[in-house]
Amino acid sequence: MITDLRNMIKTLQATVDAANKREEALIQERGHLKDEIRLLRKKLFGSSSEKRVIDFPGQLNLFNEAELEQDPSAAETEELAATLPEESPKSCT
Repeated sequence: MITDLRNMIKTLQATVDAANKREEALIQERGHLKDEIRLLRKKLFGSSSEKRVIDFPGQLNLFNEAELEQDPSAAETEELAATLPEESPKSCT
């Protein structure tokens, strides 16, 4: 009877040790995943190196043809229309 209890204690201790190792591995994996999420969020939502604040004088800007061709008064009209509340159609009664 005592040997059976000792064997059961050894088995339970081995189970607890295995569970503790698994918990440590999961905690470490969670930390790595948090770091990866933080990095991906920074890449997705962070500032981009392609954005330029200042144009250099004498250097051509190759990526703003659409902005140069756009009619400024049309852009102002679109902005104004976006800020005004939409009118709901009135029902005839």
